[in-house]
Amino acid sequence: MSFKSNRIDGFTRLCCLIGNPVEHSLSPVMHNAAFEELGLNYAYLAFEVEKSSLGEAVRGLRSLGVCGFNVTIPYKVDIVEYLDELDRSAADAGAVNAVVNKDGWLTGYNTDVQGVIYALKRASFTFHEGLTVIVGAGGAARAVVAALATMRCERILLLNRTEEKVTTVAHEAEERFGICCSGLKLTQRNLGKVVEAILLVNATSLGMRPKVEESPIPKELILEGVTAFDVVYNPLKTRFLREAEERGARTISGIDMLIGQGIASFKLWTGRDAPEELMRRTILKAMGAV
Repeated sequence: MSFKSNRIDGFTRLCCLIGNPVEHSLSPVMHNAAFEELGLNYAYLAFEVEKSSLGEAVRGLRSLGVCGFNVTIPYKVDIVEYLDELDRSAADAGAVNAVVNKDGWLTGYNTDVQGVIYALKRASFTFHEGLTVIVGAGGAARAVVAALATMRCERILLLNRTEEKVTTVAHEAEERFGICCSGLKLTQRNLGKVVEAILLVNATSLGMRPKVEESPIPKELILEGVTAFDVVYNPLKTRFLREAEERGARTISGIDMLIGQGIASFKLWTGRDAPEELMRRTILKAMGAV
């Protein structure tokens, strides 16, 4: 859907995305289509921000009076120090992906948590006894852990290249949610534990455009019957999900998480229910899937 500049005027409220990179993002397409559908005088843009300029960017958005903004990789944790307050969702996850600006007061939320729950429920995934393995220990991984705790997942293993980071995230999860959560360095030996999982989650940027041939988990370790969930949504079917399908696994695309968190962010900014199916059609059309 094309962006209609003739609806921009002096009353238009701005929402945006900050991160690095942002060229791949379909959030502007999704939100602008939703604003237009409901006749709301809002616009959504994406801004690539260098790490050294993050604080300056947030101060600028505050000063300009933007309605709110999303935060994507790699700033979902770093953004916290520049905000005035954290909603319970962000405090529990230890990461922020949505911010509301109310008269210059910035409150951080984590709608990624709702996005994960939305994606798993839409796939009719329910937990029973078994292990969940998550690759990653950044903001996305934190949101996945918080969502799984809400859904009564009992055992989580986090794998990440930086051992100190992953053990910290695992310890915080155990303390906060009272679940069994361990963190190990991402090594070939520790990857062997993947075969015990009922749910595999890629919570890294591996496989995202332009590095589409990267995958967090070797194909031979993905067993038939496991569920593979990728938070990456562009491309629609990452190498991880393609190989999981080839091994007989059930797959969940990051598109559902994108839409789920988008619905929640939209509500925070506008107070209106998002047009869910329109968002889905718009995203799939933009990706050439319909």
